[in-house]
Amino acid sequence: MAFADRLKKLDAHRLQQSVKATVQSNGRLTFTVEATKEMGLSEEKSLVIFEADGGDLGAVISHKGDPDAFILKRCGLYFYVAFKNYLQQAGIDYKGQRIIYDITELDEKIDGK
Repeated sequence: MAFADRLKKLDAHRLQQSVKATVQSNGRLTFTVEATKEMGLSEEKSLVIFEADGGDLGAVISHKGDPDAFILKRCGLYFYVAFKNYLQQAGIDYKGQRIIYDITELDEKIDGK
């Protein structure tokens, strides 16, 4: 097999995207414009967020009004959720350190979603 036959072109468009969520000093978890597009966020949706070992988080997109979900709020082009209470409860120093979550879509389902 030739070397060229083993090559796989990288998806430059996807890999240059900033699909991230950042914790702001005010306790908001904000989503980049790319994350908003990739996740299909809108004012009609909400996020059910799960905590995993090692500080990882998981999230499932839900409908607006879901009592188990964080309310998505819009600020200009960005969306955010109020995350301050979780951060304080978890003892996370969100004011003194920069916290950025990479967002990756998984093929598995949580609670059927």
